[in-house]
Amino acid sequence: MCAEAGIHEFNIHALRHSHASNLIEAGVNMYKISKRLGHSSIRTTMDIYGHLIDTEEDEVLNAISNF
Repeated sequence: MCAEAGIHEFNIHALRHSHASNLIEAGVNMYKISKRLGHSSIRTTMDIYGHLIDTEEDEVLNAISNF
């Protein structure tokens, strides 16, 4: 089916990963993503997807200045 559609082959795990990545990019709370994926702990989700969280320096500086 992938060949007929002209796209690279992929498996269901790739769709799951893309879904989680899109939720993170949309700013969905990591706890909610963890529950949606069925992980036993948020730590599992963070270990797998934590690198996708945008942690720009401006966000850190704004948090500190608003404290």
